[in-house]
Amino acid sequence: WSATSVYCLFDNEQQVEKAKAKLLDFLVSFFDGLATREEIIAENSFLELEPITDIHLHSDKEKELEENSDMSFIYIFGSLGIFILLIVIINFGNLYVAQTLNRLKEIGLRKVMGAQREQLIGQFLSEAFFLVFISALIAIGIAYAILPYYNNLAGIGISVAELFSSKLLM
Repeated sequence: WSATSVYCLFDNEQQVEKAKAKLLDFLVSFFDGLATREEIIAENSFLELEPITDIHLHSDKEKELEENSDMSFIYIFGSLGIFILLIVIINFGNLYVAQTLNRLKEIGLRKVMGAQREQLIGQFLSEAFFLVFISALIAIGIAYAILPYYNNLAGIGISVAELFSSKLLM
């Protein structure tokens, strides 16, 4: 017994239905006398059509070419990532507002010296963007350093170039 996979490109759903009917007719003729048509339909697990986009995350076939993942992992880790990102955003906002409140004397002095509101807003936004930029550089350094350990843990082989590709960054 050697399981094989065959890939077919169909133009529309009608062609898919015709191919399914032909596969069923083939199975009925192949098992003629050994099983009824209803038994073959109930047991049909080795000649079936599946969209290629469903193979990696939605397939649970017995003899796949490689081990598949599960969509629940995507939902779990995606939710966890969004939750952590939300905590980080709230924490950054709280710390930045607290730091700004400590700098009220500086703000008052700059206003007395003639600073405009837009200049103060520009200063604080510039400082915030600078902090985010420095944090991003540190995060890139950490990602570069732990990438081999992550590849080993996840059983994949992402390179540094792939890590910062536009597809993965999105």
